[in-house]
Amino acid sequence: MVVTEDRLAQIARNDSQRAWRRRIALAWVGSISALIILQPVPTNADAAEPAWATVLGIAFLASLGAMAIGLRRQQRWAYAVSGGAGVLGMFLAYACLASGHHLGAWWMIELGVFAGLTVLSITAAERTKP
Repeated sequence: MVVTEDRLAQIARNDSQRAWRRRIALAWVGSISALIILQPVPTNADAAEPAWATVLGIAFLASLGAMAIGLRRQQRWAYAVSGGAGVLGMFLAYACLASGHHLGAWWMIELGVFAGLTVLSITAAERTKP
């Protein structure tokens, strides 16, 4: 069987896309897990959560589910959803500060983690263009 240059290029693209999907999935699972495990005790556990933060939280969880489906189905739009989830996560970090749930620098750590995930998503989308 003769393998043409086009076929070799297609195989290389598929391998690259598989690697980026794996990176995105591992980065999200690892980051969310670390944030949950390392989260400090709330300063004010009874702090009222703004309505917009509740809506944002639901949208964030929905985007994580959509991203997982897209990555599993090998769809490029999953990278855009991943980036959107990262942006929503950055807003959730601000909600943590705005509600007084966690005082101190924790919200900045969350912000940095979600910004990193957003950048990783943008990079994956750029590097896996068809």
